[in-house]
Amino acid sequence: MTGADLKLPTPAAILEAAEQTIGRGLAAVDDDGQQIYVSSAFCKMVGYTRDELIGARPPFAYWPAEELEAIQCAFALTVEGRAPGGGFELRFARKNGQRFRGHVAIVPMFERGERIGWLASLFEIEERGQLAEPRALLESEQVARREAERARQHMAEEVAVRAALEIERVRLYQEIRLARAEAEAASRAKDVFLAMLGHELRNPLAPILTALQLMQLRDGGACSRERLVIERQVSHLVRLVDDLLDVSRITRGKLELARQPIEIAEIIAKAIEMASTLLEQQRHQLSVAVPLAGLRVDADHARLAQVFCNLVTNAAKYTRPGGHVHVAAQRDGDEIVVRISDDGEGIDPMLLARVFDLFEQGDRTIDRARGGLGLGLTIVRSLVELHGGRVRAHSEGLGTGSEFEVRLPASRGDGAQDAGAPAPQQRSTAPRRAVRVLLVDDNQDAVMMLAEALGTLGYETRVAHDGPSGITAAVDFQPAIAMLDIGLPVMDGYELARRLREQLPSIQLIAMTGYGQDTDRARSRDAGFIHHLVKPFGIQQVAKILAELSG
Repeated sequence: MTGADLKLPTPAAILEAAEQTIGRGLAAVDDDGQQIYVSSAFCKMVGYTRDELIGARPPFAYWPAEELEAIQCAFALTVEGRAPGGGFELRFARKNGQRFRGHVAIVPMFERGERIGWLASLFEIEERGQLAEPRALLESEQVARREAERARQHMAEEVAVRAALEIERVRLYQEIRLARAEAEAASRAKDVFLAMLGHELRNPLAPILTALQLMQLRDGGACSRERLVIERQVSHLVRLVDDLLDVSRITRGKLELARQPIEIAEIIAKAIEMASTLLEQQRHQLSVAVPLAGLRVDADHARLAQVFCNLVTNAAKYTRPGGHVHVAAQRDGDEIVVRISDDGEGIDPMLLARVFDLFEQGDRTIDRARGGLGLGLTIVRSLVELHGGRVRAHSEGLGTGSEFEVRLPASRGDGAQDAGAPAPQQRSTAPRRAVRVLLVDDNQDAVMMLAEALGTLGYETRVAHDGPSGITAAVDFQPAIAMLDIGLPVMDGYELARRLREQLPSIQLIAMTGYGQDTDRARSRDAGFIHHLVKPFGIQQVAKILAELSG
């Protein structure tokens, strides 16, 4: 009989016979940890069938959770070649939930010199210290237990460190969330404060401006120089308040633009008109090189005029009296380019990179001769970017003057001028007959000055200082128009408006308030107000509105 004729047993049969000889259950895993073999004795010991175990991956069902770390540690020591020769004593779990102690020895399996997996042998230990094994095995198990204990302690320390790091991470995350919430709350409080500040500052400014205009109406020549000084300072205060509120709206993304095609020349003309007082005070020579047509942009007229007014005003502030300010505009491809330059103090190179930052004013002097809050250029950049453009500053250094360049997308229209359109007709702001106007405001100075001014213009007025007295006056006076302060005591302007419309359905309502944000205008419109006047407002503005409403 040759070797080819021999009938050899299968590897599984050899393993089954081996376990009967040594009295142990056998299990094997491949190098990836997948269970590839379990013997009958092993299945009987743990209470699972071969089908339930073959193909499983660690942690295996017969590994109890409380012993998982020790089992993983034993296997890791074996892989690293540091396992004691006698193996390990560990706890295992049967399918029915019972726990038992077993002795495990793990050896590598090789094929053609290459490791292909691991073979583990297991037998159950009835009582600790009563193993039917040689003394050497006991000593090896004790060594293994000590190694496993040290490894378990090491792993426990690592787990403790990781847990501490995770706790610290969670704590930091909570602190960041809390800080963000506090910052958002502070931002909301700041916005509320700025809106309230604007309202409270505008309230006293309103009667001052009205009184000045009333003096002009009554006697234009008396104390003209003094009136001009007061009016100029009031206008400066109004600009400061507007800057504060604009920054608040811009930073919150609440500023909306009312765009329409318009020639850049018209916007720059309005900006120069707004800055003309400062230019005249400083005796500057202003030169303008802006074509009247052909440079049309899609823009919010008022906001873009504010941009160029800020830049011209800035040039006037930082140029010595009698200096030169130049404004030029031209087309550059698909962009309209406007440059405002001066021969003034120039900009320090260290400041140039942050000249558009919030509250930045460069080197502040103790006398604060130039004034302002450092908001103008921040507003300029924000408004230009909202129009889809960009702005940059250039200066060769101190004493060399400066130039600000604004680039805006040209209008998509053809830029043709409207031909043959009739010029707008000027209409008188005085009423053809005595129109009755009810004025309700708790600021007695403001409402009395307004009543006197409207009386001078030919309107018949009646004054009240709160909602209930306003209703009583309306029933008795039967006004055609009512101008109502929103922030009234007892009954606010919105409620008063509703009550007045119930009494006089045809009455026309005008809101007077220190709140001028878009949400405030929308709320007054929803409440039935036809116009929304933000304090302080001019007499001519009021007269024009009253003339329109009275027909």
